[in-house]
Amino acid sequence: YIFFFKQKTAYEIKECDWSSDVCSSDLLLQQDFLRAFKTVDAIITPTVPDTAFRRGEKIDDPLAMYLSDIYTVSVNLAGLPGMNIPAGFDEKGLPIGLQLIAPAFKEETIFKIGTLIERLKS
Repeated sequence: YIFFFKQKTAYEIKECDWSSDVCSSDLLLQQDFLRAFKTVDAIITPTVPDTAFRRGEKIDDPLAMYLSDIYTVSVNLAGLPGMNIPAGFDEKGLPIGLQLIAPAFKEETIFKIGTLIERLKS
């Protein structure tokens, strides 16, 4: 499900000191993304695990609603720019979204990729 646009970038990974309590989940997420961004300019993932659900469909299942956002949480915790773009529709006519993720302060990268995907769709 994860596709990479390849081109080397110049980011250093700040290693986490496992002997102390300095390692937060945010820092670990940032390190994982920094490793990926050493070899790619952007990451494209599904925005959600499933296609969209109808309004009110999961109102009685808050956990299912929470898990619908699971792919976007790590991007926010890592402090990275992310953008959702429509990618089409499933067999029920419900929208499918792609999430574009770029390194910190590289928003122009996801704008360019999003524009390219939009042009390819039309």
